[in-house]
Amino acid sequence: MLTPIIIVLSITLGCFVIYDLYEIIKKHNRQVEEQEKIKEAEQKVAKEKAEAERKAQQEKVEADFALAYNALVDKYGDVTTSVQLGIEPKDISSWIYVFEKGKMLSLRGRLLPFEKVLAFSLNDDSETVLHNETTYSSETKTSTGSMLGRAVVGGVLLGGVGALAGATTAKKETVTSPTGTQTSKVRHKYTLYINLDDFTNPIEEIKLGSDTKRAQTIANIFNIIVQRNSK
Repeated sequence: MLTPIIIVLSITLGCFVIYDLYEIIKKHNRQVEEQEKIKEAEQKVAKEKAEAERKAQQEKVEADFALAYNALVDKYGDVTTSVQLGIEPKDISSWIYVFEKGKMLSLRGRLLPFEKVLAFSLNDDSETVLHNETTYSSETKTSTGSMLGRAVVGGVLLGGVGALAGATTAKKETVTSPTGTQTSKVRHKYTLYINLDDFTNPIEEIKLGSDTKRAQTIANIFNIIVQRNSK
């Protein structure tokens, strides 16, 4: 008589246990979701803060550059020509500025009167780089022995067109063979040396890399200055 009651109680107790476990799991999942949301919010705030700091830093760099550039223009007149040397465009030390009216150069941030330039030389420490390349060509060949045998058989069986039939069924073989070629390319490495009327720093060295057009442009600028100084 007690057995059914025990069974019912056991089932009821089991249901309560299962329900409690379900609630515990559900609560845990909610906590995990809340923690993930908090983490995402913190990451978003950190990202926005970092972006704001980067933007503020960039604005400061641009403002400092504009201030320095405008100060040069106010003192020596408009820039006649300019050439970028460094990778950072918003940096006075990345440029050569020519102030023709004021007869002044701003060379990587250093002010240099035209009259201080005595001479210059453009050196090219170039090297030839060899490249080995392999190309492949294919050629299809027909076995003449196979074609002759088939033509004879074809001629016996098919008459005049037998030879043609035999040739078209002849064994063909495609042969792929490599061909080696070598090409060369000149890699330039320009350096400009400027001779100055300055005992403490008589030579200014500017590494210009491999850009031929830029190297020639800068060399021409100094050529003009030297020629005008000689007059």
